[in-house]
Amino acid sequence: MRKQLSMSWQQLCRLVMISKPSGKPLRDKTIAVAGRAAVKEEGMVFKASCPACLQVINTPHDSDVRMTMVEHISIEVCDHLI
Repeated sequence: MRKQLSMSWQQLCRLVMISKPSGKPLRDKTIAVAGRAAVKEEGMVFKASCPACLQVINTPHDSDVRMTMVEHISIEVCDHLI
């Protein structure tokens, strides 16, 4: 009887269990794409070209151009990554 209950419980757990989505999340993809961009320093700003849409991203000297690009990619060009 215990064995049957244990097997029934395991079957129920497998039935209810939700599988995780496969593949990388969008956050990881955007960070990887932004990491491939070459950053150029011009005077008081950093410039980098978005690898997905080729738009030039300008940021002040004290900000992180790669994180700005991650935001840009996740908001504006995420359709290319999915």
